[in-house]
Amino acid sequence: MLGIGVAAQAGFSAAISGLPVTGTSMRGGYLLTTFILGVVIGATYLGTAVSEIAWCIWPDRSASTGAAGRPAHDGLALALMAIGLVPGGGGVPPT
Repeated sequence: MLGIGVAAQAGFSAAISGLPVTGTSMRGGYLLTTFILGVVIGATYLGTAVSEIAWCIWPDRSASTGAAGRPAHDGLALALMAIGLVPGGGGVPPT
């Protein structure tokens, strides 16, 4: 279990650290200004911090319900993010 956690953290760190590195190609591919690219990268870091705080508070508040509803909650959250965060047709870079 510890190895899985270490691998997950290493992958997350590589992905989050790679965002500023790929900023130039993202800016050109998605037709973003430098300001908007900064907002997007900043929002990524802010979203990470806010979600970690929420995921720390939520189990404490819902400890009486047990772990039965958590997989369904996670699946619902992922489905909503997939639906709401997909870029529109005009902002998707060509393949």
